[in-house]
Amino acid sequence: MRFRLPPSRLCLALAATFLLAWALSAPSGAMAEEVVWPGPDMPIRDYGSYKHFLGTVLSPFNSTSNNKITVLDDLPYLTLGGLFLSDEGGSTGQVINNSVIIKGSKRLNAYLVYGGGGWIRDESDSQAIDGDLTVNNNSVIVSNAIIGNNNGQLFEIYGGQAYISGNGKAQTNNNIVIVDNIETKQLFGGYIQYKKMSIDDRSVAYAKNNEVYISDSVIEDSVYGGYISCPYVGFATDNTVTLKGQVLIGSELFGGRVLVAVEEAESDGFSGNILNIVTPKGTGIEVGYVKNFEHYRFLLDSYASGGLPALQVRETALLGDGLSRSAVIDSVDYLPGQVPQLGQQVVLIEANKIEGDYFLQRGVSGASGVNLLLDYGLGLENVGGRQRLLATLNGVNAHPQMESPSQGRSAGLSFVTQGTEFLINHNMNASMGSGFTDPCPGAFFSTSAGRSRYGSGSIYDLNSYMGLVGLDCTTYLEGGALTMGGFLELGLGDYEAKANLGGRLVRGEGDLRRIGGGIMAHFEFDSPRSDRYYVDSSLRVGQLRQDYSSDDFQNSQDRAKFNTTSLYFGGHVGLGRNFILPSGNQVDLYGRYAFTYLQGDSALVDGSAPVEFKAAKSHVGRVGASYSGNVSPRWRLRAGLGYEQEFGGRTKASTSGRRINDVDVSGGTAVGEFGVAFKNIGGKPVSLGLSVEGYAGRRKGLAGGLNLTIAF
Repeated sequence: MRFRLPPSRLCLALAATFLLAWALSAPSGAMAEEVVWPGPDMPIRDYGSYKHFLGTVLSPFNSTSNNKITVLDDLPYLTLGGLFLSDEGGSTGQVINNSVIIKGSKRLNAYLVYGGGGWIRDESDSQAIDGDLTVNNNSVIVSNAIIGNNNGQLFEIYGGQAYISGNGKAQTNNNIVIVDNIETKQLFGGYIQYKKMSIDDRSVAYAKNNEVYISDSVIEDSVYGGYISCPYVGFATDNTVTLKGQVLIGSELFGGRVLVAVEEAESDGFSGNILNIVTPKGTGIEVGYVKNFEHYRFLLDSYASGGLPALQVRETALLGDGLSRSAVIDSVDYLPGQVPQLGQQVVLIEANKIEGDYFLQRGVSGASGVNLLLDYGLGLENVGGRQRLLATLNGVNAHPQMESPSQGRSAGLSFVTQGTEFLINHNMNASMGSGFTDPCPGAFFSTSAGRSRYGSGSIYDLNSYMGLVGLDCTTYLEGGALTMGGFLELGLGDYEAKANLGGRLVRGEGDLRRIGGGIMAHFEFDSPRSDRYYVDSSLRVGQLRQDYSSDDFQNSQDRAKFNTTSLYFGGHVGLGRNFILPSGNQVDLYGRYAFTYLQGDSALVDGSAPVEFKAAKSHVGRVGASYSGNVSPRWRLRAGLGYEQEFGGRTKASTSGRRINDVDVSGGTAVGEFGVAFKNIGGKPVSLGLSVEGYAGRRKGLAGGLNLTIAF
């Protein structure tokens, strides 16, 4: 069995930093530092004539945390964000939340780079010293740099590294390495090494949840999400490696690698490790050997069709753990704006040999941007002595999450429909107050606020605030009294939509604004009896502006959002019969039909996903009865019950030619209402009405209104 020992230059650096630590250490944990290179008073740690270390405080005691180094020019030194160094048996060290950032306007040279390091060893590394190390949550970010010297020798990058010369527990978890446009030798998210490889059950190592992100870079040797060389048991799991753009890795690519002295130990370097392949703008990714990723996820540009592999492997691609567990192709996604065609084939991986085909009987899904859901079949083929893993596109459908924008559109339709309802309620409040204004003309003002919930399962909550102002006039004709008026309307609202997509909840929200105007009429027939018939109607037209945003979209480049502007029109007709009781109280029976039309519109969700909203219509029928009576000569109460049925209320939309699931809020709602009206306030021809309505069924909620009428 082969074990990796530290390279000779690292051993020299360790010895030098150890001696320096004795001279510089304080009798307590290391204090946080933040330094920029080049700059004054830099903490360069020297040993004789060998300048080897740019870093923060060295500590032989508890912890080295929250240090930060920023490098802006060539750096001929080993660099650590934070270091714990001890030769005392039983030491417990923590290196937490340290960072190194290397960036510049030109390509820089730098030596070994560590986000955080923990080393338990003596000066000569000749003794086995026990201790425990925690090297977690450290980071290295490097761009536009060569991690090497002017002689062409390249060095390593470690997100977090732990080295124990004896036995003990070690963990390098949640470390992050992000590199762009660099050259380096090797790259490790989390790294653990024990010098003493004799069996000892105290030596348990964890390199978990580390993240490595590489774009447009050359790695001379290997890349590991987590790497462990230990005598007993190790777990290098749940690590993520992302390769983007033009990436060349000379040798191995591992999600996790565990080398142990105990073959029967239940170590794991496979579970939960993820490889993301991102290939924009016709770029390619090439590695020597790939192993120990349980999950593969591809995000492709359209170039990947036509035979060019997304991942080129020179030797073997082992899609599993080499034993009995298979890797899973989780997804094959396209960059936003791409609409692949049915039957199109994508070469995901090409290698001399692809091992582990257990997953081939499973299909794989994917997405194109946020709006299309893709279904693939997988297969292997041999071409020119090499093997290819192919994904063949069998289906393209609208992504279920696109139902959420349709919910937002449905909320806009409900908001406009509420405007007709508000206008009808104004008429009812006016009729139970002073009667419609007489003499002519009369001015009126009404306002309303409410909150409603529509639908079930997938639902949206709608808050609305409406205002109505206008003039009306009553004319007495043969056979009855005709009241006509004109008005301007304004509505403000907001909504929150919740689409339940098989256990995944997509939330969307937005604001609503509408402005419009219209006319209304009410005719009350003369009758010699104690009951009167009446009819009323209205017409209205205006413009609706609404926006939408969501943070819950899969594959979104940013917060998914859009806005639309649509014309609307609508109206209603109603028929009622008003019975006047001997007491002077009244029973009103009524039925009415309201219609709303919302013009279609289009938008781009997430900047690239087109959505076409078709024109939407609402058809609402309502029947009901109310009872009203005078409490005193100047104020009157009204209470009633009704039932309304939405026969329309269906919002339809499509994206890239694929139909999105309709949002349907049709159904029945029970309505309860209560109102009070004050007339001839202060002896003036002024009336004030207050009302409240409650809803249960398809629509649930509460709304309150105020109506003011003044006769001139």
